Amino acid sequence: MMPLTRDQQRRQQRHEDISRLLKANTTNDGYSKYQSDFAAFFREQLAVNLLTDGQLQILHGVHTYPTTVVTSATSTGKTWLLAGLAVAIFKSFDEVGVYIAAASPESNLRTLSWGEITKLMAHAPHLFTDTISTDLTISKTHLVRGKPKPSMSRIMGIPIPSQGRDAKM
Repeated sequence: MMPLTRDQQRRQQRHEDISRLLKANTTNDGYSKYQSDFAAFFREQLAVNLLTDGQLQILHGVHTYPTTVVTSATSTGKTWLLAGLAVAIFKSFDEVGVYIAAASPESNLRTLSWGEITKLMAHAPHLFTDTISTDLTISKTHLVRGKPKPSMSRIMGIPIPSQGRDAKM
């Protein structure tokens, strides 16, 4: 077996660090059991009983590859799966940030990715009773002096700029 290159060692260390953080970051509200089985979250919390083999492979692959890129034809369920996975991660872990980026124009993010999350909020409102929703952000809440305040745990939509100063950064 060939020794790992420096880049491969860094990638492996980063993966181990992320795995350690995910294992240590458990929630106490009954959703932590889905940390290692996002397909069960889809079945039990989203009432989705039919996932394709490809979708199951993606859900299982996220545990092995924290950065996961999915390519396929249009209208195959990628955006829908992304929305459900974002909610599964958001609910399964404490103090987690789930960031969904979409290419320009910003309407891609608002109508496609965020549109699917909005549909999930209507389909499974029980998953969002402890959240505050603002423009492209959903945050878990905690009580401060009896009033709900957003925590650091959130799902956030981030548009990717296509031109101008922000695109060059």
